[in-house]
Amino acid sequence: MTHAVTLCAAILITGLLRPSLSVQAQISDRWTRTELAAQSLVNLFKNVRWPTREQPANLCFLERSPVVDLLRKGLERNENWTRLTGRSLEVRVISDTSDLTECRILYIDASAADRLWKTFTVPKGILTVSDQKEFLSNNGMMRFQWAANDDLSITMNRELVLAEGFAVSGPLAILARAQ
Repeated sequence: MTHAVTLCAAILITGLLRPSLSVQAQISDRWTRTELAAQSLVNLFKNVRWPTREQPANLCFLERSPVVDLLRKGLERNENWTRLTGRSLEVRVISDTSDLTECRILYIDASAADRLWKTFTVPKGILTVSDQKEFLSNNGMMRFQWAANDDLSITMNRELVLAEGFAVSGPLAILARAQ
């Protein structure tokens, strides 16, 4: 069973909105899908506690993408949205799935997921995220969903996330407790 969190909660996860601002205006006026996806991925480190040691904060991808490029550019410029308290974010493109053991979050864009998701096993302790439509029904943990108007929602495979020993806080805790 999966539960959705709306764009408002996804924006709050990223820490980008002041409560009084309009969600729709913020998306259309300030961020692209790539920017919002990158910032949401970084901020998962702030709202998820791993069942194993949390260091280092490695965000992994199976292929280079605009999200990878934006994350790397943000890290190079030491932009505030890429900073984590007490640890450093590292962005990796994994060419061999045996290298996944060093990852904390694995983001698989829809095209890579269509080709690769069922071809390897993800080790325990890695949070899996994708924008592929069938991702959650194929044992993925979180899915970014884009509406036609570029609104973002995040759907979580609650049972799998909790069974894997992850603990969620902040706006994601609302999602985890949804009935």
